[in-house]
Amino acid sequence: MTLFDPALVDLWHRTGRAARDDRKRLVALYGVLVTPLALILGALVFRLIDAGDPAFGALRRPIAYVIAPLHDAWMADRDLALLLYVFVQGVVLSAVWGFFGGAVSRLAAVHLATDRKESAPAGIAFARRHFKGFAGARAALWASVVLPVVAAAVVSAAGRLPGLAGTILFPPAIVAAALLALVAVVAASLAAVAGFLTSPTIACEDSDAFDAVSRVYGYAAAGLPRLVGVRLFFLAGVFVGSTWRLARTAAAAVLLCLVIQAGAGPDALRRLTDTLFDVGQGTATPQLGTLLASMTFALVIGGLAALWLADLVSRVLCARVGAYLALRRSIDRIAPAELRTAPVSRGRLGPEAAGFVEVDRVGSDVGPARRSPGAP
Repeated sequence: MTLFDPALVDLWHRTGRAARDDRKRLVALYGVLVTPLALILGALVFRLIDAGDPAFGALRRPIAYVIAPLHDAWMADRDLALLLYVFVQGVVLSAVWGFFGGAVSRLAAVHLATDRKESAPAGIAFARRHFKGFAGARAALWASVVLPVVAAAVVSAAGRLPGLAGTILFPPAIVAAALLALVAVVAASLAAVAGFLTSPTIACEDSDAFDAVSRVYGYAAAGLPRLVGVRLFFLAGVFVGSTWRLARTAAAAVLLCLVIQAGAGPDALRRLTDTLFDVGQGTATPQLGTLLASMTFALVIGGLAALWLADLVSRVLCARVGAYLALRRSIDRIAPAELRTAPVSRGRLGPEAAGFVEVDRVGSDVGPARRSPGAP
């Protein structure tokens, strides 16, 4: 398989067209809107685990609420707390994007394999049935990186032991920590290069988390240059489409600011941004009209950014599915049009649907003249 293979180029173009489907963008938008709430929830859970204080008063600045635990742990050299925070947020994001990302991946798989646009509720229903697989595969890759690092830090704690015990145990602890660090680096490199295969595997093969994680290591072992080349080829399409969309979004935001300044006065935009800053800091209580105008402006700008992010997510997830289908065709010799779906149970059937009534009717339709002589 080469990057100039006509079948690969056709799949690349179809992936870009599939990413522009409003159904996928809508589900991706749901995920984009839920992600900030999930990050705040992760920061809240970490604060409760670490200090037992949720610090609800700091929620007036949600971005700082999410970043502060990471910053404080880093500045205080609390490495284990830093790793714990990263692990908690990774699990939370795995759950969120295991659901919404799985739904978009399924919609993309159906679109690319069968050229049929499935409804958003159907994709969400598929993600709900396979939620453990989508979220579990992501969490497994995340844990494969974080847990060896935590283990290495715990082993290195032998250097804190006083006296002869610390002197004896610290050198072998350094060797063990080096091996664990190597394991973490290898796992991180595999997750960075081939971790994108988890969701497309479940979406296309109707499988579970074990199969998804196995596919990551199997395809990486089949040839990293091919895997990286195919992924970069599809990511190039994401870059082209999302950059053009970002330019239009930025132009719309700049034009909005110019229109506000032209219509409401040169200081109107500064009043809106200053009001938002003061509300976040809690240093002032603006008038209701100014507060409503500032909140509306923030929602409009945030909405434009969310729409662009939803388009970007849709393109990235569709590109992952397209890359997976191309790799599956090259490695497993399976056609991209093949899509596995679990059979739907028809439930209990009545006698009419099962055909028993028809059998009885066949016997009753046989007249006396057509019956055999020995028939009753």
